[in-house]
Amino acid sequence: MINYSDGQITQIVEERNMGLDWEAVYRTNYTYGAAVSNETQNEQVQGFKLSQNYPNPFNPTTQISYSIPNAGEVSLEVFNVLGNKVATLAQGRKAAGEYTAAFNASNFSSGIYYYKLQYAGAVEVRAMTLIK
Repeated sequence: MINYSDGQITQIVEERNMGLDWEAVYRTNYTYGAAVSNETQNEQVQGFKLSQNYPNPFNPTTQISYSIPNAGEVSLEVFNVLGNKVATLAQGRKAAGEYTAAFNASNFSSGIYYYKLQYAGAVEVRAMTLIK
């Protein structure tokens, strides 16, 4: 389960195996300087959109689509569950339009990864799952 709130992402993962009689629960908190998936802020930037990656789950590549309404600075980054940046998929000034970035996770472990789009002061984060 992943919860998004003002400037914070909380991920809770539960693992259960009835055959071996074990259970594990992990809770991970991430704090960002800007609000994460703040609908009000993103609505102010009309046309700013980060789509869910496809396919999801994926192995080893996936596509991440986003659109921006006006030319501006864009940053699309991927983070692991520890909050470490593992890839930068887009960085710099982009013209208005729709874009698709490929993420190749051939050298990464299975797990949940987060991708974050920043544009014109707005931030949106989504989760994706790599299964090998």
